[in-house]
Amino acid sequence: MTREYGSLFRLGLVVPPANATVEPEVTAFAPRGAAIYATRLPGTVEHETGKGLDSRIEGYVAALPDVARSFGGMPLDSICLMHTGVSYVVGPEGESGLRDSLALSGADRAFIAAETVSGTIAALECRRVALVLPYPDWLCEAAIAYWEGRGLSVVDVARPPDVVSIYEITPEDVIEAIGRLDRASAEAVVITGTGMASYRAIDSYAPTSDIPVVSATQCVTWHALSLRVTDGAERPDLSAPLRDLSERLSRVRGHA
Repeated sequence: MTREYGSLFRLGLVVPPANATVEPEVTAFAPRGAAIYATRLPGTVEHETGKGLDSRIEGYVAALPDVARSFGGMPLDSICLMHTGVSYVVGPEGESGLRDSLALSGADRAFIAAETVSGTIAALECRRVALVLPYPDWLCEAAIAYWEGRGLSVVDVARPPDVVSIYEITPEDVIEAIGRLDRASAEAVVITGTGMASYRAIDSYAPTSDIPVVSATQCVTWHALSLRVTDGAERPDLSAPLRDLSERLSRVRGHA
């Protein structure tokens, strides 16, 4: 049966309560024929988003099974947890439990935002990364430990200036942070934090960058697409950032 909406893929997203970035940004990255659906984690986020973040993350993990079930049998091709900070706290070894919780949605496939970045970086055959992080110090340290636990070398870190709310960081702030990174020592730039808008920064940097510039929302969208459109198959019209990523991956595969 042909789907009226979601003929390419149906992606369910589990989103932090105050995050106003995820749905429009994944929609911007996604090709025509993708349908994006979201449910939200519980809680209330203060304007200073770092306040109470540690306890909120604990609550997100505990609530995840019920939140995943809230899709109520919707026929999803995949579901993703759109909160990289949770991965940084539980570590790579704790992500299997998160996937188990997401699987309670009934979606065909369950995955986590941070692991899609890891998979993309691996497919690009990159080992040295520079990070743009919008977090408090303790979560930045956890993020670095996470990526190193994934076998990557973190060569540099930059944070947007004067972060109060992650949701108020502008693309210009992200572009400025990328500009402060030591990109000569890195093989890829990773913009992490799904509440921090990344589309325009990638669209600005990627076409002329010697190294890939990727974000969690971009990698989630690419992964959801790749689960439905296999290598070698004709891909739909892609947004500029996904087209750049696709071309870089093709060049890597061509050199293999």
